[in-house]
Amino acid sequence: MLGVTGNYYSELGATPFLGRLLGPNDVNLRSGAPSEVAVLGYEFWQRQFGGSPDVIGKQLNIEDHPFTIVGVTRKWFTGMTTGEATDITIPLPPSL
Repeated sequence: MLGVTGNYYSELGATPFLGRLLGPNDVNLRSGAPSEVAVLGYEFWQRQFGGSPDVIGKQLNIEDHPFTIVGVTRKWFTGMTTGEATDITIPLPPSL
């Protein structure tokens, strides 16, 4: 799992394979807490959900906390880690 800023995917020029990727609106600026959404890595989606397209909107528990799946990254997307895809990304709260 990787916590990312609201502009992580847009700065990397990434586009989703399915659904949408995290963006600035996924961070609740009033409370400083991240929204309860997550993006799955393509390989993780294949392993854990069998590549099912109806994964969008489903709940995923991370450390006993529910997150709504909003998207899946493209195959082989590794973000800023060369050769190693991240299974799940969630939004980080903004810095204070």
